[in-house]
Amino acid sequence: MLYRWSLALATAAALLLAGCATTQPGPPPVERIGQRAIERYQAMIGLDFRKAYGYITPAYREKMSYENHLRARPPLAKYLDAKLLKVDCVSNEACDVDIEFTTDAVKGIKGAVPWKVTRVITERWVLVDGQWWYYLRR
Repeated sequence: MLYRWSLALATAAALLLAGCATTQPGPPPVERIGQRAIERYQAMIGLDFRKAYGYITPAYREKMSYENHLRARPPLAKYLDAKLLKVDCVSNEACDVDIEFTTDAVKGIKGAVPWKVTRVITERWVLVDGQWWYYLRR
């Protein structure tokens, strides 16, 4: 009888500890975050702006439809290339991602000579419900 109680107690303790271990957030998966950031830029390079929109946080997408998003932030340049430079996590739920990207010059300048622009920006990516999302600052 004592053996059964000991076994039941040990099993309950093991399950409790296992449950705690799975709910503790670990360090951010830096490679996965960088991969998602580059996937978003690859979508923009391929002119798949709906797919790129899908990487923005769910909270933003709940409030801003794809159509309204495009009206508010129309693509003014053609993305040509993107390179991941660095992922720096400020917490277990937020990381800053440095991306270098190249675009053709801004559209809408009649008669302008085409040129390429390369710049580096820092994006914030956040963890929401187990997935990493681009946090679009307003």
